Amino acid sequence: MQKVLHIADLCHHREQLCESLDPAVKQLGGTITHALNIVDRLQGADKVLRGRGITPLSLARIDAEFFHVASQRGCITRATTWMIVDYIRDPFTTMKKFLFETPSFLKDSLASDDEKIAARARLCVSEDLYKLKAG
Repeated sequence: MQKVLHIADLCHHREQLCESLDPAVKQLGGTITHALNIVDRLQGADKVLRGRGITPLSLARIDAEFFHVASQRGCITRATTWMIVDYIRDPFTTMKKFLFETPSFLKDSLASDDEKIAARARLCVSEDLYKLKAG
């Protein structure tokens, strides 16, 4: 069995490594032993990886303090900082609130010329990811 190192730009809560890549590597006779990410967004993927026997490694970890420092340095507004910090604490509730308060965002995303943005918006609507229909 060949040992495999997975390298990616981001490590976040929807760790696709475990959902699709790990089984494919196993089918080819390998096993992912380590996952090196440039940035870990600290959304729990490290726990998922460890639970599968994969050691997570990251060059940088982005947490709420990172955004507070960015705000203090004038890189982002306080309002943006608090929205991000709220998102870090509770992504589902923060996004649902944002979409209700900014209905043009989803409408504009659905009409976007960028197919990736439009596809994500369609998925959001078709799967009702933030339970917008339920209110």
